[in-house]
Parts: sequence; structure tokens; C-alpha cells
Amino acid sequence: MTQHELPDQYLTVARVSKAETKVKGSRFLAEVHPAVDESQARGIVHSIEKRDYDATHHCSAWRIAPPEAVVERFDDDGEPSGSAGRPLLNALRSRQLYGAVVVVTRWFGGTKLGVGGLARAYGEAAMAAVGAATLRTIYREVEILVRANYDHVGAVEAILGREAAKLRGVERDYGSALKVRVRILRGDQDRFVSLLREGTGGQASCEVRILRSE
Repeated sequence: MTQHELPDQYLTVARVSKAETKVKGSRFLAEVHPAVDESQARGIVHSIEKRDYDATHHCSAWRIAPPEAVVERFDDDGEPSGSAGRPLLNALRSRQLYGAVVVVTRWFGGTKLGVGGLARAYGEAAMAAVGAATLRTIYREVEILVRANYDHVGAVEAILGREAAKLRGVERDYGSALKVRVRILRGDQDRFVSLLREGTGGQASCEVRILRSE
């Protein structure tokens, strides 16, 4: 996958979201947290384990961005294989969330639920927390530094005007030469650079810098 084919945006959670369910006496507390990397995700799980030290299980799953190289992990934490962690991961996948970790803490209520019952209970708890979460869109931008002499200012400004709907920020510097900093989504980068070069007869230089996703 080349840079201009990367997705321009993806969803994550804006803040912590919680939901609590009960099934045959067992209590399930589900939490969804934003996490930028696996280290932070593990830290969140450990902090919940420390906080709710009296719980029977702390099952977890996460999906760490970027989408084209997503890192997925899940942990059953002693529950039967596939009965807890995978349903949690599926809850994140169902909303196409990245940069998120879900933890479901269980206090055993005395009645065994079986593998199928556990999978439903964990999955429903996770889906409740994910469904209640406030989502945030992460936009993936580049900054293009355009340099041109003043003979081409008209052509550059005309392109900026025609492409205004796609530009996410423009800063002009009228010094010894024209300099314009443009923020644009990665998927629009190649076309925009081509327009500038064609419009200036190849005289405009374009320096591209990938911006940190926010």
C-alpha cells in the first residue's frame, strides 16, 4: 500500500466509556479506553486489575492504529479459550475502532455460564461500552511547503482557490519568494502537487511532511 492509498481518517474513542451488566449472578464491568500504543494499553489493563483486585477475571482486547498495520491482541485471563477476549476484540471491530482497548472485569456469581454463555456475556458487556462511547475521527494529513517565484503567484493562488474545499489549512509567506504551507489529507496529496507543478510549468517546488495524526 503506497502513501496516497492510506486511509485518510479512522475512528477512535474520545474518552473512557463504561457499561455494567449482570448474568446469573455474575457482574460484568466493561470499559473502553483510548490507547496510542500497546504499552499504554497494557498499562490500562494493569491499572484496572489493581483497582478491582477482588474481581475474578480481567479480560481484555485492543486494536492499535494505524489501520493498514493494525495491532490486535486479546486475553481471556483464565476464562475458557475464545470465550472472553475474542468477543471483546469483535466488539472493537464491529465499530471499526482503532487506538482503543476494552477491558471487561468479571465478579463470579456462583453459576457457571459455559463457553457459549460466557462469550455472549462478555460480548454483550463490551458492545454496551463500545456502543455508549463518544467517538473521535482521526484525520491523517500532510503539510506541503510550496516555494515559487512571484511570476507564478497568480497560478498558485488560482489553484488554492479551486482546491479550497479540500485544503485544511493555508499559511502564506510573502518574502523574497512566495512560500505557502498547505495542510491536506494524504489521499489528496499527489493530485494537489501535480496541479501546482503543471500550473507553474514545473517551477514550483513542493516539500511534503507527514503530520502526526490528531
